[in-house]
Amino acid sequence: MEAVEHEGVKDASHLYEVERRARHAERPGFRVSELQIGPRQQVPWHYHSNIQDTFYVLQGRLRLFLRDPKEEVRLGPGETYTVRERRPHLVTNGGEGSAVFLVLQGIGEYDYVPLTQTLLHVDSSAPMAKPTSPVEVVIADAATAELVEAFGRLLPQLSSSAARLTRESLAEIIGAPHNTVLLARDPNAGNRIIGTLTLVIFRIPSAMRAWIEDVVVDDVARGRGVGEALTLAAVDLAKRRGAKTVDLTSRRSRQTAHRLYEKAGFHVRDTSVYRFGPKPDA
Repeated sequence: MEAVEHEGVKDASHLYEVERRARHAERPGFRVSELQIGPRQQVPWHYHSNIQDTFYVLQGRLRLFLRDPKEEVRLGPGETYTVRERRPHLVTNGGEGSAVFLVLQGIGEYDYVPLTQTLLHVDSSAPMAKPTSPVEVVIADAATAELVEAFGRLLPQLSSSAARLTRESLAEIIGAPHNTVLLARDPNAGNRIIGTLTLVIFRIPSAMRAWIEDVVVDDVARGRGVGEALTLAAVDLAKRRGAKTVDLTSRRSRQTAHRLYEKAGFHVRDTSVYRFGPKPDA
């Protein structure tokens, strides 16, 4: 996860809102807390330096997102999961109603180290024009209600046949170990999501490879360099993660997109792309 680490705190209750919290037991190096979170509440990305978190669900459903390695865990009543020390994790509500759960924390000195998203910086020497207005590119960490709304708005602009994505399907996409979903935000419009791109990085026998897929910019934000910012961020991230090549496909009719990709350093390869299935009508 691209994130900034902040100084750890001993009391994190002021950093996020919950419906209810209670401390049931505490002794040096160990404590048991109960939390109740609403459908749209979450415990933000963080880790603990010296202790592990053990979650036990009493009511509702939890969805945990973890890094190092990237993983998603879903828990129902009576189910439990332990997060080791120093492993970044995000705790979200995985159901429609409130979720109630216990957190057993220990053994060791407690701290809460918050993590926040950072902008993805791109190579300033790249031969592309700068965006005509500020654009922030970040990694999608969790399938939030905001993200569901954004994809509901953006995906039909990319494909008229694509099925509407649910929170569950978005969580699967974000949680897939080879996927990185990038979001373009407009800081002048309340950080509204105005574009997205999915970067897929995978290892095959010949090398580590990367593909750029599903690039879409909101029609109200086109012409502002949003696609450029997303593409450059994806290329930079792929290189930093060791990809030997970065590929993409684009329909012949998308001449504006072709110019964008060529400015970014892409070129047309002497190869053919095949898709299995019935041949489309001419």
